[in-house]
Amino acid sequence: ITAQYPQGVENIPNKELEKEYLSVHNSMQKDLLNLSVNSTQFFASKSGHYVTLQEPELLYKAIDKIADKRK
Repeated sequence: ITAQYPQGVENIPNKELEKEYLSVHNSMQKDLLNLSVNSTQFFASKSGHYVTLQEPELLYKAIDKIADKRK
């Protein structure tokens, strides 16, 4: 589950630094995705770091998808 930081990255007031951080963040998320041939990436478009608090329904969706694959 990849956070999209719609309100900007917490505690980074410098927009250039924020842009660089998000670039690295997204690159690392792709690296994690590529560790498995059976992976799915979900984007938390309404969340920053706290996806569990900001978009709990996305977690349910991801868990359901994993459970369906196991059937």
